[in-house]
Amino acid sequence: MELITNTEFNTLERFATMIAKSGMGGFKTPEQAMVGLMLATAEGIPIGRVIHEYHIINGKLALKSEVILARFQRAGGTLRYFRNSESVVEVVASHPSGGELSIQWTIERAKKAGLTANPTWQKHPAAMLRARAVTEAVRAVYPACLSGLIEESEAIEITATSIPLRPMLPVPDLKVKLAEASTLDELRDAWATVPSETPPSELEELTAVKNQKKTELVK
Repeated sequence: MELITNTEFNTLERFATMIAKSGMGGFKTPEQAMVGLMLATAEGIPIGRVIHEYHIINGKLALKSEVILARFQRAGGTLRYFRNSESVVEVVASHPSGGELSIQWTIERAKKAGLTANPTWQKHPAAMLRARAVTEAVRAVYPACLSGLIEESEAIEITATSIPLRPMLPVPDLKVKLAEASTLDELRDAWATVPSETPPSELEELTAVKNQKKTELVK
């Protein structure tokens, strides 16, 4: 196994800090961003594409469905849509190494799985059905494209149905938690509790509190 040098590791650490500060891709801490960067390095993916390809959903590293499809196509796979609506999506995926498979996702199947209560499913049912159909087809035909990761909507489902490790605090309480941090480590831990699905306007408020507190702590 090829190991990275100390210089390369330090470079990744700097990039991880920048990614965490940006908040893009759901990365809230340098540690989360570092995991994405290390995986990208292992896969030979340019580190500049980390934010585009990976997304942190409540602490889980996931892939976007369009990235999964793009990887599949670059690897020689083909995918055709036979039905694509808000009630049913049917795809046929094929790859020289995995054969051909037809996958169908219907809104009834999603309801049976308890997925449609999610606001995103209610607003964009066709897009969510496509994501599930594409991911299931690619995972079955050529799973190497997923690198063992899950797709974004799957991460949301797992998080929604599992017991949370810590309660999700309302925004006012999160502001207090950030403002009361007495060290940079405490501030980083407090920021890690901010849900990835926080609305942009509220995330902007929390980011302002975090940045102000960070400025105070580094003086």
